[in-house]
Amino acid sequence: VRMKEKDFRLVRKTVFIVLALIVWSYAYLAKTGPSSLLKLSLRTYSTNKLAATPTDGILRGRRTRTRFCRHRRNSKIFSTASSSSRRQAAIAATAGMSSNREKFFVMVSLRVKPDMRDKFLNAALIDARGSVKDEPNCYRFDIIQDAVDENKFSFYEVYEDRTAFDFHTSRPHFLQFKEVIGEVLSEKERVSFCKNLYPVVSDVSSWSSVREDEEAVDDPAFSKGSLQVIHAPHFIKNERVDEFIKEIIEDAKGSLSQEPGCLRFDVLQNIEDPKEIYLYEVYTNPDAFEYHKTTPHIAKWLQATKDMYEDSMPEANGDVKNFQRRTRSIGRNVFPPDNWKWRNL
Repeated sequence: VRMKEKDFRLVRKTVFIVLALIVWSYAYLAKTGPSSLLKLSLRTYSTNKLAATPTDGILRGRRTRTRFCRHRRNSKIFSTASSSSRRQAAIAATAGMSSNREKFFVMVSLRVKPDMRDKFLNAALIDARGSVKDEPNCYRFDIIQDAVDENKFSFYEVYEDRTAFDFHTSRPHFLQFKEVIGEVLSEKERVSFCKNLYPVVSDVSSWSSVREDEEAVDDPAFSKGSLQVIHAPHFIKNERVDEFIKEIIEDAKGSLSQEPGCLRFDVLQNIEDPKEIYLYEVYTNPDAFEYHKTTPHIAKWLQATKDMYEDSMPEANGDVKNFQRRTRSIGRNVFPPDNWKWRNL
């Protein structure tokens, strides 16, 4: 069918306008950078809570609010076109999921075979980087290596809610890690799903490991793992849990306000077993942690809580103190690097 002349003129005018807008957009972005177009975070809130399915080892689940972070020019880590497209795809995939003010924390303790350590680390780093880069509602995925036992590792993962964690378990980086994990572990991993008790902060950036001011420089100089991190469960008598929480929060407040070397002090509680209280502490270096152990607030906490600990538990085979030592990690940060965001207050 021959197009009428006036229809042809209309189509030609429309194409010209579209092309002009595209040219203007490229010119604007070249001048101001893409961050000027994304000054506000895009958030999508879900309406349904998915059932938790944490039955297969490290498999985990959750509920999601989708966050799209600003991208900045000249970033070596987050501002590539491929990363942007992956994040947009992730937002689309999680559209319709709901948000919860209470974040979802996953605390994982693992021990690997000595000859499989490098293979484990490679897979864990891929999983961690992919999680914080490409999952809109994964805020942290810290990997800690124990200073005494170099085959002992811990994960500290922070998600918007349970659904976002479920979403995490469907990502390619997690599935790749899942394929490796059965081969490299020397014993079954221990996983705790937790809620936050302290600090009480609603701002997402307080939990995120991604810096808001500027992108962290990607350089081996910052990947040496110079921080001292404590990832430790505490097993408390059921009738003393509230007292213990009160005392440990006072210690956390003192550490953050009085110690220049204390970057964060998170107090968490196991959702499924409220008697398990997890502490996640980060210090600028090992000396700062030694300094922490000499302070009056920790002395007060030790004295107040010495009789609050559980005497026995099935998982510990009759030796709770030894079990706690085996499941905690005190050591260096494998990921993220030193120059990422560690302080949350």
